[in-house]
Amino acid sequence: MASSVLIIDDSDIIREQTICTMMDVALFDNYREASDGLEGFKSVMDNKPDLVICDLEMPRMDGFKFLQMVNGRPELHDIPIIILTSSSDLESKVKGLEQGACDYVTKPFDAAELVVRVKVHLKIKMLQDELSRSVTHFKGLSFADSLT
Repeated sequence: MASSVLIIDDSDIIREQTICTMMDVALFDNYREASDGLEGFKSVMDNKPDLVICDLEMPRMDGFKFLQMVNGRPELHDIPIIILTSSSDLESKVKGLEQGACDYVTKPFDAAELVVRVKVHLKIKMLQDELSRSVTHFKGLSFADSLT
């Protein structure tokens, strides 16, 4: 199954830099981009990515509103969202994590750190997906017996 990432940032340079960082280590098969939270949310709804890297400060819809919209959709709760922003104040970090982000990286980012954090969250997502499939499988088995 092809893996995908969505990078949401109003800076073309940051989006390009982030994509190049991920491509250098071949983390994903598909790389998608959005220039603000609204475009990003539409992209998530059209084709659910395996991971989102999102800025906080963007026009039209900022990262906090994007997190709220994703949080309002139960079918999107399993998407890891990493905040990648120049805002390093504690209040923004806490607010982002409380609203559903799984991690917070500040710009300018260190490529190795971002890659390691993405790998960690992809591994967690893979394990959660595997657990969910197992639960579904065993629920099915609990309703059927070997005679029917």
